[in-house]
Amino acid sequence: MKSSNGHTSNKILLKFTEKAPLLVQFDGYIQIIMDYKNQVRFCSKCKARGHYTRNCKSRTRCGNCGGSHNDNCTFIGLKCANCRGPRNPKDKECSYYIKEKETMKLMDEQHLSYHEAKQQTLTNRSKTNKNQHFIKTEPTQQPTQQNQGESKQTPGRKPNPSHQTKKQS
Repeated sequence: MKSSNGHTSNKILLKFTEKAPLLVQFDGYIQIIMDYKNQVRFCSKCKARGHYTRNCKSRTRCGNCGGSHNDNCTFIGLKCANCRGPRNPKDKECSYYIKEKETMKLMDEQHLSYHEAKQQTLTNRSKTNKNQHFIKTEPTQQPTQQNQGESKQTPGRKPNPSHQTKKQS
């Protein structure tokens, strides 16, 4: 079946005002109805989220370092083209992926357009950031004669050997 943009597809999107039936007869065939879940879109040209390569109007970016080249990258390691973190742009730990996933979830749950869901995601995130409070905590133990020479350690963190001082006997 050809879509409006000329691409061939074997999928048909049906919208129901009530609960969807389990089966539907279409064009002489009985088809099983499955819920459609929006997927996070990824552009392999510019490495951004929210669109596919065929709709991309941006410049090509390197998947290794995020630079404006596509091959012969000399960068050692990884740098996400979106969040600039030490990861591949397709990594699910990327903050851009996480935001896009939230947008897709809103589209599915509240039947919103992409732009409506994106706007609501940004609004929800800004409210969350405003409601975060940072509390200054005091050390739980005051230095004493016995532990004065020892390094201080944050609970839950491993001590860094280069910051420790040796006890003198």
